[in-house]
Amino acid sequence: MAKEIKIFPVEQYIIDQVRKIRKALGITADQLSKAVSLSDSIGLVGNIESSAMAATYTDHNLNIIAKVFTEQAKKLKGKGVKKDYTVYDFYPKVPLNDTPIIKTNVKDGRAEGPTKSLYKVIGTDFLDEARSARQITDFSNGLDNTDRKPSSFTSPLFLATDKGVLERIELKEGNVLYRKPKKD
Repeated sequence: MAKEIKIFPVEQYIIDQVRKIRKALGITADQLSKAVSLSDSIGLVGNIESSAMAATYTDHNLNIIAKVFTEQAKKLKGKGVKKDYTVYDFYPKVPLNDTPIIKTNVKDGRAEGPTKSLYKVIGTDFLDEARSARQITDFSNGLDNTDRKPSSFTSPLFLATDKGVLERIELKEGNVLYRKPKKD
């Protein structure tokens, strides 16, 4: 079994955002590596996106990537395509937990689903307080820039409570809240 690499949640978030935008703009990892690396290294982005390597982006890399994405976006004629990128497009809109997590890589062709989105929420302090599925969904949509419905999280919330990652609190009026388990 390969060694698990741990990085901070913000680093994982940035890697995921760069990958998502890169693919949406039709830029390959090799093309982006050549644009970012001074040494013409074609493996830089692949190494960063790999869950087997500890590499992460620097702010210098992200500034160059923002310029590359802006140039590529301006070439695209479609409506609804963002045309100007900055490093702020790669960072989360809310603070994330500082506890290291296992580095992951979403495989090509697989969209990031609600389970991964829920675990990003769990990585923040948002669920230190009990929250409804609607509140969790709204927070997750803000993190991932998505538009999911609360029903998208039904199964992931059930599994997270089943595994003990979250507590399920049933209220008298039939509503349900979720939070991280209280530490003794």
